Amino acid sequence: MFKNSNLNKKQKVLIILIALFIIIGSIIIAIFAYNNRSHFTIKNFNSYLKDVPVNSKKGLEDVAWSLVSETVNSVDKEKTYIQDALIRENSYKETLYKGVNTATFLLDIDSIKRTYSVTFSWSKTEEVVDGIIINCPKKTDSKYPDEECQGMYNDFSSINLYIPFKSSLISGKTFEVREGYNFENDGKIQINIYVDACGFDSPMEEAEEKTKSYLKSLGIDLNDYKIEATDTCTSYRSKEE
Repeated sequence: MFKNSNLNKKQKVLIILIALFIIIGSIIIAIFAYNNRSHFTIKNFNSYLKDVPVNSKKGLEDVAWSLVSETVNSVDKEKTYIQDALIRENSYKETLYKGVNTATFLLDIDSIKRTYSVTFSWSKTEEVVDGIIINCPKKTDSKYPDEECQGMYNDFSSINLYIPFKSSLISGKTFEVREGYNFENDGKIQINIYVDACGFDSPMEEAEEKTKSYLKSLGIDLNDYKIEATDTCTSYRSKEE
């Protein structure tokens, strides 16, 4: 009888020790997770982008944090943790082209009073680099229109990362956009478009429209730039000369 009683006491002590280990372990894990939590979290990310690879999700949030921490004065790089970023309802759109998904949406952040326009591309199958563009939306789309906003492409040095680029026209011709330069006459920066139009207006007009559409996708105000198209067709230029 006493033997069984002693055994029960040992079992109770063992159970208590195991419980203590579990509690202490849980506390240690919780503290580690708290200290290593992300500085930027999109709260409803999985509601819209549930099939996005984990690394792609982290990449988007890391880029968002980098932008916010560099441009919002109230943000402390060490102490600030943004947990309330929300994809705005009815702003989300997604397309799929050649294995690459592209989503566009508005991102509202109450804690720092900012709204951003986000374009995010990723692929689950193709070996492609995720595309991330975070810019300021139109004033009418911002939840905080009175707050000063700064996006990724507010200056031309950032645009240069994305040009020169080449694209095709409906006619089958290709055109190229090259880095701009300071335009002395009116202080604007010039963006040059080169296309072998051979005297035809439609390729020139189409190339210009595509370029403008591309720049708008970066959140760029076209009024800040002078866009000029040049016909590079050798035979056409020879006739002109």
